[in-house]
Amino acid sequence: MGDSYEVDPELLPQAIADLEEALFQLDQLRFDADQHGNKRVAA
Repeated sequence: MGDSYEVDPELLPQAIADLEEALFQLDQLRFDADQHGNKRVAA
C-alpha cells in the first residue's frame, strides 16, 4: 500500500460525485427498508 499508485486529479471530482450518489442511494434504500419494517437492513 502507500504511494504505489497515482490518482489523476482530473478524475477526483467525478469520483467524489459518484461516491456521494452511491451513498445517497444507500440512504434511500435504508430509509425505504425502515418504512417497511425491515430492520435487518439497519446498518
